[in-house]
Amino acid sequence: MKQMPMTIALGVLSMTLLMGGRCMQVNRPYAAPTAEDLVNATLHRNRQLRAFRAEARMSHKTDQGLVKATVRMMAEVGKKVRFDVVSPFDTPLATLVADGKDFALIDTKQNRYFHGPASPCNLARLLRIQISAGDGLTILGGSTPVIEHHKRSISWDDRAGQELLKLEGARFRQEIRLKRSKDTWELRRSVVYDLKGRELLKI
Repeated sequence: MKQMPMTIALGVLSMTLLMGGRCMQVNRPYAAPTAEDLVNATLHRNRQLRAFRAEARMSHKTDQGLVKATVRMMAEVGKKVRFDVVSPFDTPLATLVADGKDFALIDTKQNRYFHGPASPCNLARLLRIQISAGDGLTILGGSTPVIEHHKRSISWDDRAGQELLKLEGARFRQEIRLKRSKDTWELRRSVVYDLKGRELLKI
C-alpha cells in the first residue's frame, strides 16, 4: 500500500474536521418562543432597569493623536445620563449631562461649552453615536432599545444556540440575538440598520 504524503494527509484531516463542525447542530432545549415573547421580554427587562454606574478606561484616536482617558458613566430612570472624561492624572477633560429635555457639554480641553435640547445629535458630540438619553440607561444596563416596528420574525441559530429576532420598521430594521439562561434572556448582539443596510448602532 502506497503511503500518503504528510501534507495531503493533513489536508484531508483538516477538511474532515471542518465538514464535521459544519454539521454540528444545537437543538432548542426549551419550547420555541414567539417573536412577541422575545419583544415583550426585552421591553420588560428595559423597564426593570433603574440606575447604572460604571467606570472604564478608553483609548481614542484623534487628529492630535491617541488620547487615553477614564470615562465615568451614570444613568438613571427619567432619561438622565452623565459622562465624565478624565485624564490619567484625574484632570477633567469633558463632562456631558442630559435629561429628557436639556443637554449640556463642557469640553475643557477645547475650552468650549454647548447647551441645547437633549437630542441624539447633541449627545453624539461626546459619545460619537446618536442615542437618546433614555436609551443610555438601557444600553449601559446590558440591554437594547427596541425600534418601532410593524413586522417581526424569529428564527433559531442552531450553530450558536441563539434566537435571532428580526424587526422591520418604516425607517429602520433591527436584528437582536438572545440566548436563554435559566429564566432570563441574555442579550448577545443587537444591530440597528437603516433601510439601505448601513449599521447605525451595534451593541
